[in-house]
Amino acid sequence: QDPLEYRVLLMLPGVYRMYAKTRLRHLAPWVQEWQLEGMFAGVEGKGAADAVYNTALRVELCKLLGEEFAGAATDMYKCFDQIQRPLLYAILEKTGMPKGILLAYRIFQETMKVRNTVAGGLGSEYVRKTSIPQSDPYSMMMTALLMRPWMEQTKTVAAVPRIMADDLQISTAGSRGLETMRFAFDLTHEHMDDMGAKIAPSKSLTFASKVTTRKWLRNNK
Repeated sequence: QDPLEYRVLLMLPGVYRMYAKTRLRHLAPWVQEWQLEGMFAGVEGKGAADAVYNTALRVELCKLLGEEFAGAATDMYKCFDQIQRPLLYAILEKTGMPKGILLAYRIFQETMKVRNTVAGGLGSEYVRKTSIPQSDPYSMMMTALLMRPWMEQTKTVAAVPRIMADDLQISTAGSRGLETMRFAFDLTHEHMDDMGAKIAPSKSLTFASKVTTRKWLRNNK
C-alpha cells in the first residue's frame, strides 16, 4: 500500500528508442574495450538466460568434482531510478564514449519533460532530477559500465562475478568457498554503499551446496 514502493516506468518516444538502438550498434567496438566476461546485460549477444546456464554448468562441474559451491545474488533497489546522471556523464567521458553521442544523450536526458499518468489522469510536466529510463536501449549498457569496478574488485578475492542488469551475482568453489563468498558478499555491500545505492533484502539471496554452509548462511546476517 506504499506508493513509494512502486517502480515508475518511463515510456519514451518510439523515434528516440529507434535512434538509441541504432547508436548502440555503432558503439559496439567501444563497449568491447571495457566489457568483461561476467557481464550478461548491456553487451551484445548475452542475456540473463546465458548467465543462468553458465551458473548451472559451474554447479554441475563442482558436483562432479566433489567441490563445495556457494554464492549470493544481490538486487539493487530501484537501480535505474537512483543513478546520478552527472556522475554517469563523467564516467562515460573518461571511458572514451564518442563525444557526439554523449552530448546528444546528455541533452536529451536533461531537457526531457515527463508527465505522470495514474488511473487515466495526466500530471504536470517536470524534469527528473535523477535516474535513467528503464526503457532506454542505452540503460543496460550504462549500468554494466557502472558496475565494472565491482567486478574487478570481487575477482581479486577468487570469486566469480556476474552482472544481470540490476542483479549482481557472485559464486565460489572449493574448500574455502564460504570464506571467499563471505568476503566477496561484504565487498559487494560496501561497493553499493560507496556508490550510494540501496539493496533490496527481500530480492537478495545466498545459496550453497553444503548443508552446514546453508545452515550458517541462514542464521547469519
